[in-house]
Amino acid sequence: IGRRLAVTIAFVSWAVASVGILTGLLPVVLVSTVLVGIMFSGIPATIIAHVVAHADERSFGPVFSATTLAFGIAQAVSPQIGGAIADWRGSFTLVFWLAAAVALIGAMAAWSLPEGDTAVRADTPADH
Repeated sequence: IGRRLAVTIAFVSWAVASVGILTGLLPVVLVSTVLVGIMFSGIPATIIAHVVAHADERSFGPVFSATTLAFGIAQAVSPQIGGAIADWRGSFTLVFWLAAAVALIGAMAAWSLPEGDTAVRADTPADH
């Protein structure tokens, strides 16, 4: 189905799963948490595969570094932000709604990625 569509579907699935957790229905919560866990590992791997496929030899290092740095920063600060919001609001409800909203923003960003597996070369204009 292609990386762009796969990442878009993954982000939408993450949004749906985040809302599913809020239902409080045990079967829905269990399936939703498993889905979030799968997306937690699958999205970064697919995005990195996209970077590998689209970066040329000159831009690969900086693009790969920036991408993995963004993953690291998000994983380092998101739990603290979520905890602070939960302390402020008295529950994690808003945190899960925000997670769903951010996942939908991620889906829109993923959909804007170029299709295909051809690297954009520094010496030729991009045709995407």
